[in-house]
Amino acid sequence: MPSSSRSRQPVSSGCLIEKEREPVFHLIDLIGATLEKDSGLSDQQKKEMRVDVAAVRGQLEKREPNRSVLAAILEPLSQVTSITSLVAELIKLINP
Repeated sequence: MPSSSRSRQPVSSGCLIEKEREPVFHLIDLIGATLEKDSGLSDQQKKEMRVDVAAVRGQLEKREPNRSVLAAILEPLSQVTSITSLVAELIKLINP
């Protein structure tokens, strides 16, 4: 039974992170949706940016996200006109 209790710990910790960062995840979803609607981007660009947005989400699902990775991914995304302000807002949320 003790090992069962320990195995539940990361799950509840993960749920807390999800709840705590809910506004951040909502913003990430909005960034993804905005990219999909951006007619100025090619299908290939959208595909690559979907991967980047998923990587940002993956980092933020960790208890301790790798800030260097986040910065490296968010910098080029911030150059996309349709999501510039959303990415700036996201950066403010994750760097209080």
